[in-house]
Amino acid sequence: MRTLLTIGLLSLLSACGGARVVGSDNFIKHPIHRIAVSPSGGDVADAIVQRLREKEGGKLEVMGTKATAEMLQRTKVMSIKATTPESLAILKREGIDAWLRMESAAHPSSDTPQNVNVRMTSTHDPLQYIDFLWHNGWGGMRGSLADATMRRGRDDALDAVTDEIVARLAQAITVEP
Repeated sequence: MRTLLTIGLLSLLSACGGARVVGSDNFIKHPIHRIAVSPSGGDVADAIVQRLREKEGGKLEVMGTKATAEMLQRTKVMSIKATTPESLAILKREGIDAWLRMESAAHPSSDTPQNVNVRMTSTHDPLQYIDFLWHNGWGGMRGSLADATMRRGRDDALDAVTDEIVARLAQAITVEP
């Protein structure tokens, strides 16, 4: 009986998935000192900006979404076209080393992100970028005990995404041209 229960439990857990990062690319080959964050990232982007500022302790200047929106308006760069070579050149003249865009999706009944797509594009070269997709954990039916065990809460999810960005930045910063 115990063996059958163990096999059943293992089968249930194998149908679950923990939080993970997929599609990870890191091609930035210069130090990043100043980042502008796309205003379209919403609450998730604002929370990650705050966490980046706390974790980097002043070593990295991260422009929040409001400051970035004001700069875009002043320079007449449209957010949706920020990664074009012309727009990146304007951002570089403004002292920006990278453009950070984050998109997230959450279940309608929760503010916890189900996934966060992160793309940081170098203003020095649009072919240099950091790109990854963070997926929250899942397990069985939403709201079930298995799901609650596997899924990260909002703060843990945002911390995980921030930690991944910081790790990627550390790789970029250590690679001098």
